[in-house]
Amino acid sequence: MSNITITWYADDGYVCGDRPKRIVCDPDDFVDCDSEESVNEMLSQCLQEEFEQKVSWCADNFDDHVKAIWARVQKARAESKGE
Repeated sequence: MSNITITWYADDGYVCGDRPKRIVCDPDDFVDCDSEESVNEMLSQCLQEEFEQKVSWCADNFDDHVKAIWARVQKARAESKGE
């Protein structure tokens, strides 16, 4: 059997914000599947793994936000102990 190329997207809600990615599947990898549901599960798992390898998050000034939140947590704890 010949390979199947599946195009998938990570839709982020912005117009034209999704960028197509492709995964190539070898149908021979699915010969042990006993139903369409098991093919669906295996293919979904492959796409999820591909997604996790290709997509990452980032945030501006992340370390600064961590420090600011931690400072607020410490302040709230100190204030609650004083009550």
